[in-house]
Amino acid sequence: MPGWQGRPLGLPAAAVLLLLLNAAWGAPAPLEQLLKGNGNAAVTAGQAPSAAAAAAAGRRSLQAGRKKPLPNFEIGVPAPPRKVFRQWQQAAVRERVQEFGSASFVAPGHPPLGYVAICVVARDAHADLLEWVNHHLRLGVSKIYLWDHASDPPMESVVKGFISAGIVQYQHFTSVPHPSGKPQLYAYDQCLQQHGARHTWMGFIDVDEFLMFRDPWPSVQSLPRFLSEFAGPGAPPNANSGVGVHWLIFGSSGHASRPPSGVLRSYHRCLQLWHAQHCLVKTIVRTACTVAAEGPHSFKHNCTQPVLQTDRTPIHGARSDVPVHKRLALHHYATKSRDEFALKMVRGSAMKRQRGWEYFAFIDEWSTEFNFDGQMLWDTVASFQHYPAVTKQHLERYQHEQHEDFWLKGADDPRYQEQLRQQQEQERRERVQAAAAAVATAAQQQAQQAAVAQQADVAVVQQQAAVAQQADVAVVQQQAAAAQQQAQQQAAVQAGGLQSVAAQQEVDAAASQAASLQQQHQQQQQQAAAAQAQQLHSQQADAAAAAAAAAGQQTAAAATQQQQQQQQQAAVQQQAVAAAALAQQQGAGAATALQR
Repeated sequence: MPGWQGRPLGLPAAAVLLLLLNAAWGAPAPLEQLLKGNGNAAVTAGQAPSAAAAAAAGRRSLQAGRKKPLPNFEIGVPAPPRKVFRQWQQAAVRERVQEFGSASFVAPGHPPLGYVAICVVARDAHADLLEWVNHHLRLGVSKIYLWDHASDPPMESVVKGFISAGIVQYQHFTSVPHPSGKPQLYAYDQCLQQHGARHTWMGFIDVDEFLMFRDPWPSVQSLPRFLSEFAGPGAPPNANSGVGVHWLIFGSSGHASRPPSGVLRSYHRCLQLWHAQHCLVKTIVRTACTVAAEGPHSFKHNCTQPVLQTDRTPIHGARSDVPVHKRLALHHYATKSRDEFALKMVRGSAMKRQRGWEYFAFIDEWSTEFNFDGQMLWDTVASFQHYPAVTKQHLERYQHEQHEDFWLKGADDPRYQEQLRQQQEQERRERVQAAAAAVATAAQQQAQQAAVAQQADVAVVQQQAAVAQQADVAVVQQQAAAAQQQAQQQAAVQAGGLQSVAAQQEVDAAASQAASLQQQHQQQQQQAAAAQAQQLHSQQADAAAAAAAAAGQQTAAAATQQQQQQQQQAAVQQQAVAAAALAQQQGAGAATALQR
């Protein structure tokens, strides 16, 4: 039977490798004993169930599984042990020949070109873009709208051939004129408004997400034919609003650095199907029923019929109660290698969100299942590239951007909400304890500071008291000195006063003595004058008596006597003046001595 691109169809290389490994590791179980599809129960040797019995067993297993709670990122709950290859082989390997050729797309009744388109927002995805584009073109997607958010260098050169062929429409943008400020929502709304009318269906997925058919095989089928089965009971507005495709999340598969073989060929470890993280969907919308994007997972619709899951059950919003992986799944290579996640971690997402290493560790810990669907695809030309030279530049550019911390999606899971509440309560208690400890520490520090301040105040008070005491002592000393000086001055004044009194007394005594001397002198003068007068009278009497003797002699003698009397009076007056001057000199000397 002719195969894809004219090559003969046979077992894919991965299936042949699995058969060889199975033969080397032990006797293989008969093919009819292997589960059809991706069952969960191992088939023991010797059993040969029919297709109906296997289907019934699968339904019972699914019903039993749905009674169990979905594992999620429970706090403190470890992941289940990893399966070894032989366990996976017995439980899930599908050894079938792929039955798909190019004729499938030209079969009668197949939808026309333009029936399905994909809108993708990517940034600096040069390494994986070609592989992603080729894979979805292989599924029958006829148009890809690539919105390049601020890639440096732009990704246009990577898909230049597809742009020239009209398969990829490229748009590079840096500004986000959208109310949410989210580049992804802006691009999604633009895709719907500008190109929605050209297509019946439009998928909105990321460049690290690959649509993958699961059951029935093969992995490569016609996506347009599949979607045509979900058109609904009538034309819009009575059509189904879309198809929600559930995640199947892959971890790093042990890769520390980017593997050389691309994405689909390199990662084979995923979370178990029955996991709460797989309840999230990405939507392939009916364009005539869709108004705008609510978020990266769900949209606003105006048709009467809801969005359906791949098992034809309705879903409202971004997630369901349980995951559904019937026929079609969305392989989400959330972490890739450690080095690639380190770059992705700082780059953030088109929703301006950013995850940390705890997310990488969680996905790797829970990636316990094998899945080789990607390896079993047909090999095509190498369609992946890598540009390590720009990684450092990207890191420098990403580090200047702001992103929202975002750990896991599906946070509306009630169990997660309860665990988150408990964790927040624990964090609140820890914050309260930390706050109480901080308050106690602050109080202790304040007490210490108050004690130090009190000691400082006491020291200041003591210093001030000492200074005041010293000042008081100095004042007292000054006052004492002043008092002493004043006393000395008063004593001196008193002593000076006594000396003045004594001097005055001496002056008075001298004056009294002078007066007494003057009086005595006057008395003497009076006595002398009286004596002289008496003598004169006597002489006059004698002269009068002797007048008769000689008139001339008496007259000359009287004149001479009168001159002598005048001279004597002058001498007495001179003596009196000299005595007064002597008394005055003695008083002046006493006053000078008192002043000194």
